[in-house]
Amino acid sequence: MHPRSHRRFAVDRSWSAVASTETVYQDAVKPLLEAALCGRGSTLLCMGQTGTGKTHTICGVAACLSHDLQLSGTSVEVEFFEIYGKKCLDLLEERKEVHLRSDAEGQVHVRGQRSERLTAGEGLAELLTKALRLRASEETERNTASSRSHAVCTIRFLGESRDGVTRQGVLRLVDLAGSERNFETTKMTAAQHRESAEINASLMVLKDCFRAHAANQRGEKIMMPFRSSQLTRVLRECFTDKDHKTVVIATVSPSASDVIHTVNTLNHATMLVKPLNDLASQITLDIPLTFGVVGTLKDVAFLEWTAEDVRVWLQEAENGRFAHIVVPPNLDGKRLLQTSSQGLSDLFEGALGRARAVQEGEAWNIQVDNVGADLGRQLFAAARRAALAQGKAPGH
Repeated sequence: MHPRSHRRFAVDRSWSAVASTETVYQDAVKPLLEAALCGRGSTLLCMGQTGTGKTHTICGVAACLSHDLQLSGTSVEVEFFEIYGKKCLDLLEERKEVHLRSDAEGQVHVRGQRSERLTAGEGLAELLTKALRLRASEETERNTASSRSHAVCTIRFLGESRDGVTRQGVLRLVDLAGSERNFETTKMTAAQHRESAEINASLMVLKDCFRAHAANQRGEKIMMPFRSSQLTRVLRECFTDKDHKTVVIATVSPSASDVIHTVNTLNHATMLVKPLNDLASQITLDIPLTFGVVGTLKDVAFLEWTAEDVRVWLQEAENGRFAHIVVPPNLDGKRLLQTSSQGLSDLFEGALGRARAVQEGEAWNIQVDNVGADLGRQLFAAARRAALAQGKAPGH
């Protein structure tokens, strides 16, 4: 296996395309149910490229979960809302807007949402299926029914009484919106591009939390940007509560044309894996990379990179953190290094609209919570790190 043509990822378990939902449930979700029944918090997080089966997995898991709850006679309370842009909408109450509130201990609560009590868990799968029909979705070039929001289903249990204290267990099922890169969706309207930008912005914050978690696992002290998005506020316990049990199911496409998405998904999902010495087993996935990015660019000075070289580098740089962005077609290595941090920020906040106006119309004139400014600063620093790593500092 040539090191430049493959990537290796250590995961707890992998399933083939023909694995049954029951198998996935028994392997990954049943332990979460057991933790919740004992009064602990647990979360199932489905992430991946659009069209790879995240919602299908969540629906199948809900059916298996409902069956187990009926067998055990366990009653639960269910809440279900979606994060659509900056809004939270109750999927059990015809998408009524609800609001996130934090208490004195930092716990996040959803104010105003409806709660459904299910005796012995009966009807859980049907309730979730009905709620998901209200979820924001739209046809895109990559998926005929692409979810345009993050769906969060919270199932509450009354745990056993210990020392006179009744502990309430929680199982949260989270179906993330699928990621799509702008150059893959050239026929979107301005509103759809704004929607996609908001999805990518929230996913970027989540991935930043993944990176911070991985760094903290290595003994570094890095603050996690929880408050930067509604999604990460909801998922805060996954990163801060040592007793909280979290499982990430990364859904990936077997297609060679989607390999960049696959690598990006696995890069971030595996950041939550425990240190290898704590793993009972190790499974390795080999993902073929056929375009030789590292080999092609390694021997070419950054200042001599063409615009195409820059676009290729963006897909791989720093674990794919820039893989979703689009840059002007004439941005080569020299121009990238000569552009200031503020210049790059302006590029992503507004100038990109003018640079691509012929192809995209007004769709690029979008601002989402200063994400362009953050991207500009991050790309400015990353480009200089790449140039210095080659021994060719900017201006030399």
